[in-house]
Amino acid sequence: MENHKLRYLPSAERDIEEAVEYLTHEEPSAALIFLDALDHAAFQISKFPKTGPLSRDKRLAAKGYRIMIVSSYVMIYTVRDNIVWVLRVIHGKRNYPALL
Repeated sequence: MENHKLRYLPSAERDIEEAVEYLTHEEPSAALIFLDALDHAAFQISKFPKTGPLSRDKRLAAKGYRIMIVSSYVMIYTVRDNIVWVLRVIHGKRNYPALL
């Protein structure tokens, strides 16, 4: 099976930067664990893009938005033309449907 290309929107890149900054301040090793988990999730969805379920939010599911849990964060992504687009990486306690 061919890997899909993986692309991060600027919003997802900002989310990741903010998460790493916060985690580094709280517990530096937690930032490394988060980044490792994020890399693993990205690898998984590039190989098997339908691994993550469609969002439970009907509006987001209708757009084909899928989720992948990464530590305490939710990676929201969609697949278009053999490219996996990571839209956001948001802490699980936040109301992510309202942010999309």
